Amino acid sequence: AESGVGTALAAALDDCLREGDDIFGNGHLQPGDDVRYAAMNGRFHSLIIEAAQNTAVSAALSLNDKIPFVSPSTIAFDEAARERQFMMLMYAHRQHHAIADALKKGEGARVEALMKEHTHISKESLNLSLPALHLIAGAA
Repeated sequence: AESGVGTALAAALDDCLREGDDIFGNGHLQPGDDVRYAAMNGRFHSLIIEAAQNTAVSAALSLNDKIPFVSPSTIAFDEAARERQFMMLMYAHRQHHAIADALKKGEGARVEALMKEHTHISKESLNLSLPALHLIAGAA
């Protein structure tokens, strides 16, 4: 992260950000947007993990993806909490923008802090969704 990112990674991250912006542009989720978001979120995270070229991190996150409800391409979704979950996903996407910005600027400490904060969205979403849980698996 301290080295910044190349143009190809920056462009791929920007593509994910634009897709997310499109998803949230209507102010609510359209049918199929949950699956689109899950796929985009999985790509966004994979791009960063691959670019890190850190075997230990890749191995740990690979194991992490096998834990139910934790993979970035899986979203815990509850119809009863739809509006709150929309707001949480939109917040997570705003975090994606901040993470990509920090990566492009080579702000390693900021990237680390943003990524740590970003992990709390999954936990909050899961806690909100229990017990009426419906999973959306997109990019897995």
